[in-house]
Amino acid sequence: MAAGCVTLSGVLDPTDLTASGLRLQATYDVPGDDPAATATWLAEEMTVEFPTDLLADDGIRGHVLGRVEAVAGRTVTVSVDADVVGGSLT
Repeated sequence: MAAGCVTLSGVLDPTDLTASGLRLQATYDVPGDDPAATATWLAEEMTVEFPTDLLADDGIRGHVLGRVEAVAGRTVTVSVDADVVGGSLT
């Protein structure tokens, strides 16, 4: 491995979070040939900004990670837990 490189193995330690379960939804018209992939990227990037394959199946994945709610042609709907947006996640 090159000097200064860090290797991540496995996943992050599990995190226990409590959230309201209320979701804030946003609908976008997206460009490109794969609206579903763009929607997934939007949902992940606007919430965790971290490789999702390194997330445990825990509170981060269940409550913080954005979700794709619908894909209809080039129109996609993604959601974020309202507690993440409002800053009241515990």
